[in-house]
Amino acid sequence: MSIDWTHQWLVGLTAMCLAMLATPAAPQQSFYVSADGSDDNPGTEQEPLRTVAAALQAVADGGAIEVGPGHFDLEGLSVDLSAPTSISGAGRDATTLLDPGTIRFTDSLTVRDLTFSGGEGIVLKPDSPEGNVLDGVMIERCRFEDCITAISTHKDPVGVITNVTIRDCRFERVRTGIAIIYGEISCVHVLSNTFQDIGHEEGGASCVVIGSNATRETTRDVAVQGNLMDTIFGSTEVIDGAGHEVHGILAYGTDLAIIGNTVRNLNTGQDHEAIYMKARHSVIANNLVVNCGSGAGGGDISSKGGETSMGNVICGNTVRSDEPGRGIFVNGGTVVAGNWVKKPNGFNGIDVYPLGWPATITGNHVETGFGAAIYVNGGDGGGRPYEWPEEGSVVVTDNIAICHDGIPLKLRYLADSIVSGNETGNGSPEQE
Repeated sequence: MSIDWTHQWLVGLTAMCLAMLATPAAPQQSFYVSADGSDDNPGTEQEPLRTVAAALQAVADGGAIEVGPGHFDLEGLSVDLSAPTSISGAGRDATTLLDPGTIRFTDSLTVRDLTFSGGEGIVLKPDSPEGNVLDGVMIERCRFEDCITAISTHKDPVGVITNVTIRDCRFERVRTGIAIIYGEISCVHVLSNTFQDIGHEEGGASCVVIGSNATRETTRDVAVQGNLMDTIFGSTEVIDGAGHEVHGILAYGTDLAIIGNTVRNLNTGQDHEAIYMKARHSVIANNLVVNCGSGAGGGDISSKGGETSMGNVICGNTVRSDEPGRGIFVNGGTVVAGNWVKKPNGFNGIDVYPLGWPATITGNHVETGFGAAIYVNGGDGGGRPYEWPEEGSVVVTDNIAICHDGIPLKLRYLADSIVSGNETGNGSPEQE
C-alpha cells in the first residue's frame, strides 16, 4: 500500500540524514606499515614499519597509518588516540589486524579497508569526556570478527559525540556490533552494514544500539538504514520477571530513522525484539522482519516509552514468522500504517496501547494465530481509562484483520474512536 501522505516526509528525513555524512579531513603526517618493513625504519612509503603497534605509537600527535596486505598481530595492544587519526588497509580481505585491544579515541577517527579479528573486549571505543567534542568518525569497509564488542562507547563519555558514520562493514560472530550509548549523541549514521551470527548463549546481544534511557533526551538525528542482520541470539532465561535483552536494532532519542533494514532469525525470548525504539518524532519504515519472535512485553517491532514516545510513524514494514509473540507493539501518539504482518502462531498482530493519546491504525494487513489481529487498549493495567491530554482519537480504518483462533479486531477502554472500512475474518477475508 502506498502511503502518500508520509512519503515526502520519509524522503526528506532520509535526505537530511545522508546529507550530514562527512568524512573527517585526512591528517597530514603519514606512516606506512608493510609485512616486509622494519620497526627500525622511519615509516615512510619507501622505508615502512613492520608492525601496526609501532605506527600507533608514532601517530600519537595525529596522522595517517597506511597498512599494506598481510596479517599483523597487535598482541592485545590497547592505545589512546587524542588527535585526528586515520587508519587504512589494502582492503578488508587483504589486511587483517589480529588480536586487537581497545583503540580509544577522543578526537576524529577514520578507519577503512581493514579486518579486526579476535579481541577480548571493545575494539574501537569512541569516548568524549565532560566538555569534550568528538566530531567526525568514519568507519567503512571494515570487518569485525570473533570479538566481544566491535564498536562501543561503553559507559564513560558525557561530552558530545557527533557526525559518526559506520557503513559497508561486516560484523561476524560478535556479541555486540555497534553500541553508541553514552554522551550527547547526534548525527549518527549506520548504513548498509551486514551482521551475521551475533549473540551470546548466556546473556544479551545486539547488532545496533544507539542511545539509552539515560541519554534519550540528548540523542537525536540518527539513521539506521539498509542493514542486513541475520541470526541474532541470546539467553532465554527469565529472572525476577526479566529476560536478557536481545535486539537487532535498539534506539532511543528524537528524529530517528530506522528504514529499509532486514532482520531475520532472532531467537524468541522475553525482552527479545527485532526492532525496538523509545523515541519522539521518529520513523520505522520499510523494514523486513523474518523468522523472529518476541516474548512478554514486546513485539518483533516495538515503539514504546509512554508519553515520552510521541509523534512516531510505523509504516510499510513486513513482519512474517511462524514464531510466537506480537508482530507490532506500540504506544499511542503513533501512526501505524500500511504494514503487512503474518504470524500464524503469534499473539496480537498489531497491539497498541494509546495511554490516552491519539493513535491511527490504517491500511494494514494482519494475520495472526490467537489473541487479536488488531488490539487497541486505551486503559491501564486495571482497566481504568486514561484522561486524554490533548484532542484526538483512536482511528482504526481500512485494515484487513484475520485471527485464526481469536478476535480479529478488539478495542477496549477508548475515550473516543473512529472505526470504519475494516475487513475482518477468522481464517477468511469475509466481513465479520
